[in-house]
Amino acid sequence: MAGKDAWQALFLAICMCQKLEGCFFDYHFYNIKGVFM
Repeated sequence: MAGKDAWQALFLAICMCQKLEGCFFDYHFYNIKGVFM
């Protein structure tokens, strides 16, 4: 989905301002939620 791609791009941009460890953990968790929701 275009909307999903846009959200991921925004999320990654926000990650750049945060610690990488937390970023990857949150991103992985979000992907899991996206699969089941």
